[in-house]
Amino acid sequence: MKKLIFIILLLVITPSGIHAESYPAQTIMPYEERCPLCGAYGYCEQQPSSREAARALKTYYAKKGMKATIIKQDGRFIEAEVTKNNKIIDRVLLDCRTGRIRSIY
Repeated sequence: MKKLIFIILLLVITPSGIHAESYPAQTIMPYEERCPLCGAYGYCEQQPSSREAARALKTYYAKKGMKATIIKQDGRFIEAEVTKNNKIIDRVLLDCRTGRIRSIY
């Protein structure tokens, strides 16, 4: 009986959010970002060239204080590493047809 009371008191006294508040969640890349050359609904009126899309991707991350380095271009897809302070924080894939940017890291 004493053990049960001790456990109940421990659960009531101990704040449950200590760990969560000490380490707030940091979302590096939100799910399904959009290329600035395309519309908000994932549709590009005219598919940008690989060069235009790569430049838009680099500019987009530069505005956020990050650097996008193009790794591979294959057809309508561009794969890039996103770095901040020379540390890789994400690897993204840009679909030039739809303008969607998604994390593949």
